[in-house]
Amino acid sequence: MSVEEAAIRSVRARSNRALAEHDLPMLSRCWAPDYLVVTATNAHGVGREASVERLSQELRAKPDLLIVRHPTEVEVFTAWGMAAERGHWESGWSATEGRFGMSGRYFAKWQKYLDAGWLIQGELYVPLGLSAPGRWDRPLPSTIR
Repeated sequence: MSVEEAAIRSVRARSNRALAEHDLPMLSRCWAPDYLVVTATNAHGVGREASVERLSQELRAKPDLLIVRHPTEVEVFTAWGMAAERGHWESGWSATEGRFGMSGRYFAKWQKYLDAGWLIQGELYVPLGLSAPGRWDRPLPSTIR
């Protein structure tokens, strides 16, 4: 593993720890200033502040929410200070109906900053599985439909 890949994996581990602890200031320090995310439920966020606010709302609604990313591959383009990461993610939370779980694939673009090192420029989460109590056929909350 290259030094650059190890650095990226270290930031990913820090971001997982921040999510587990619901430490949004620590998590946001893993993101580039113009961080972009598309979540598994098609929520979009552009910028650190907007993404922190969106996640804050989600954590208030799901206080035991846990999200973990497991990187399977990191490829670094050192000439431009960019990297691609892909892996699988899993999440879980409680609701009045019971315990929910969701999982899928994610893709991340990394950018190396002279003053901050490797930061996550953008992430895309694709859900591929949902475990839910009983029958779960509610439509996806989306503005696309």
